Amino acid sequence: MPTHTSTDCSPEPEAAFVRVDDICQPLDWGRVFPARGPVHLDLGAGDGGFAAAFARENPGVNVLAVERLLGRARKIGRKAARQGLANLRVLRLESGYMMRYLVPDASVAVIHLMHPDPWPKRRHWKHRLVGEGFAAACARALEPGGEIRLTIDHPGYLKEIIACFDAQRALEAFRWLPGPEYPRSDFEAEFAGQGKVVFRQGWRKVSDLGVRE
Repeated sequence: MPTHTSTDCSPEPEAAFVRVDDICQPLDWGRVFPARGPVHLDLGAGDGGFAAAFARENPGVNVLAVERLLGRARKIGRKAARQGLANLRVLRLESGYMMRYLVPDASVAVIHLMHPDPWPKRRHWKHRLVGEGFAAACARALEPGGEIRLTIDHPGYLKEIIACFDAQRALEAFRWLPGPEYPRSDFEAEFAGQGKVVFRQGWRKVSDLGVRE
């Protein structure tokens, strides 16, 4: 059996990084995290403020922060090391690829999708993360009853995202309103200071029927 990832108990920031040996094989959560628990994904985790706070407040939950930029990923690793968060790991990879190829089927409890880049210029819309294929990958990755929790500040992109997830027959939309214990992301704190309106929406996996790519 190929070894997909490796971790250790070192306090160094690099200890929180997930090492992928084969980018064509699904991850083994038992190798990614030192203890068993529900898996939450924070896609486009930025500097990891949300991921670290959520992992700290929910020690029984395993949080994988996915971030493409090396500098940001290293900041997440440092947060995990300084705060002793054994349940926080960081994967430096593009979120769309990770969802399509590295997440085992029906293995994720919650996908946190917080302020995905709207690429506001029309000619850049092709770079947006959420499309039909991405939505299908999320539906496939969720365990029964698993959730997608969206936080976004861009009304136009929100409409597009809703259409993509609503098209997945395995998903059912619900009104998601986080409680006061739910951490705010770095982006959300910044946007709140600017007076921007933040929108939230949730989807829950109700069946494996109709999951499609």
